[in-house]
Amino acid sequence: MKSGGKKSGFTIIEVSLFLAISGILMMGIIATTAGTINRHRYDDSVQDFYSYLTGLYSSATNAQNTDEACSDDINNKCGRSETAIYGYIAIFGSESDSSTVRAYNLKGKADISPSNNNLIDALKEAKIDIALNSVDGEKQVDIASTYDPIWEATIQDTRTNPYNPYKGAVAIIRSPLDGTLYTSVYGSDAVQNLLSSKESTRHNALVNINLTDDIDFCIDSPDLSGQKRSNVRIHAGGRNSSAVEVIQRDLPESEGGNRCQ
Repeated sequence: MKSGGKKSGFTIIEVSLFLAISGILMMGIIATTAGTINRHRYDDSVQDFYSYLTGLYSSATNAQNTDEACSDDINNKCGRSETAIYGYIAIFGSESDSSTVRAYNLKGKADISPSNNNLIDALKEAKIDIALNSVDGEKQVDIASTYDPIWEATIQDTRTNPYNPYKGAVAIIRSPLDGTLYTSVYGSDAVQNLLSSKESTRHNALVNINLTDDIDFCIDSPDLSGQKRSNVRIHAGGRNSSAVEVIQRDLPESEGGNRCQ
């Protein structure tokens, strides 16, 4: 004899509710995970740019001149004993729609007899210039290195509203007087002159130094989705890599904090 009874199970409505709730929870988990990954990528891009800037100071401190011969022209077969590397200059926005940073050696005469302790006068006497190389018989500025932000980050200028890609230059200059490092900032209008084919134009632009202004970069990324951006700053008067700082995102600009809105 068969015993009767009801079969237990889920109704279509209950299954539908379960699937809907599970889907919502899964979407939330995916969104949270994606947001975390994006934030980590962004933080990596900020740290990578910070490391690039601090590395410029190390390169300027430990610069090696590898030229083998010399003549009166510091960019024409100048030897190690007669020329010196006086630092590096990183130029931003030298090409339109390009986030690539290009760094160049700064070269000048090694044997100078300055009449005073003025840095600009010493740089003039050293005939400081961007190092050149010869391409198809023509002299061109010689790129020492290039840098591209990672994870599609862009380097923006906090001085413009809305922020535009940063255009200008930062030079880490080693003084011909005593080897002290100085940090100079150059505006966007100087870029063309710094890369001019005329030696006098490049030299005059280089010695027009600005040692009194902070240099602020705003790092942007498509991964941020409206979150606060990071401000990487080179403090005015920087003499070594400690001048480079990643500013706390939540520190108000009024307190010397984040200038990225």
